[in-house]
Amino acid sequence: MTVRKPILKISNMGVKTKLDPLRRFESCIRSKETLYAYKKTLREFLDAVENFTGTFEEKAQQFYDFAIAKPEEAQGLVEDYAIHLKKRTQKPRGDIEYLNPSVVPNKIKSIKKFCKMNKIQIVWEEIHSFYPEYNNIKQTRGFTTEEIKQILDQSTSVQNDFIILTMASSGIRIGAWNYIKWAHISPVYEQNGKFSHNKSEFANPRIVCASMVVYAGTSEEYNTLISIEAFDKLQSVRKQWVKIMQREPTPDDSILISNKTKKPMNSDTIRTRLGRFIHNASLFERSNIDRRHDVPFTHGFRKRYNKIMVDQQNKNDSHGNHIRKERLLGHKSALSNLEDSYYYSNVLEAVPQYLEGMSKLMIGDNYKKDWDSTKQDNNSYEILHKEIEELQAKITRIGKYQKI
Repeated sequence: MTVRKPILKISNMGVKTKLDPLRRFESCIRSKETLYAYKKTLREFLDAVENFTGTFEEKAQQFYDFAIAKPEEAQGLVEDYAIHLKKRTQKPRGDIEYLNPSVVPNKIKSIKKFCKMNKIQIVWEEIHSFYPEYNNIKQTRGFTTEEIKQILDQSTSVQNDFIILTMASSGIRIGAWNYIKWAHISPVYEQNGKFSHNKSEFANPRIVCASMVVYAGTSEEYNTLISIEAFDKLQSVRKQWVKIMQREPTPDDSILISNKTKKPMNSDTIRTRLGRFIHNASLFERSNIDRRHDVPFTHGFRKRYNKIMVDQQNKNDSHGNHIRKERLLGHKSALSNLEDSYYYSNVLEAVPQYLEGMSKLMIGDNYKKDWDSTKQDNNSYEILHKEIEELQAKITRIGKYQKI
């Protein structure tokens, strides 16, 4: 029997290097998007306390010291903040201070995470009791193709065009743009109904769409597809990228960069641009009564994509097709635990059903017409090709029978 050498020592437990409270909080959050959102709401809480002064880091340390020294008063402080947020939800919806009731738990989550990671004793059940009831949950829809055309008309660069066409044809979330690099998008080649990322596998291949790795290198990573329309626009983006950077992009370079700073463009910048385009297109009027639109600004692309793909019917539709559609949206869960754990599907397997709906996902009328025309010609070719194969197989069988 092998005796393992001990690796822990009780005497060392009291001499560990003490982590800064804010660093401890940040270290437990893997997603950049989640970390950004949590730091923003934690900052709002700390800024709301008159006694905390200095930088964000200094205020976080002050809250930690206060909560450790006076846990009961810290409990009251967080309760007062929850009550303050609840009062904001009771203001008229046209008021600038109005807060959607569904937002309150999200503003508390960061405080809860900070406290738990720093062993600050808060009775969270009491905090939760101050949450307001949801009274304004409104059903929203996705953008229509016509509305996206109007948004596209406001675009002033090929980068903006690419962003809009990609979101329209893949349904990716706005935060995904923080991760997408040149290595993450690859053309999908087709010949005779077969698909590959490797062009050399076919004699006369054509590009039908492209695959894209979303949230690469994170626990949320998944593969999806973008339209040939979006992929073509990417080629224009590449030409502009080379002109700005004065070199060819490497696989690890970000696709979207600022013309002025030459630095990668983040999701906040993209969100602001889309909001400006939507506003300039005068698509929605904000009501004095209801501060929400019928279409969420960034999620409207995702809702549209989901509806088109779900409504898409195929005579060979199957349970597997449903799972693949969900996974193209980054939904990892399936209808059962077995599928979630055991059902593996390569992104190329989802290409046929994606192509069935790609015409409706595309925005440009010319692209739609060209694709529908090509699709019809290919269907005729595939039918003829299949008939020829069946005829050749029949001739082979007849030859075998004659020998017998």
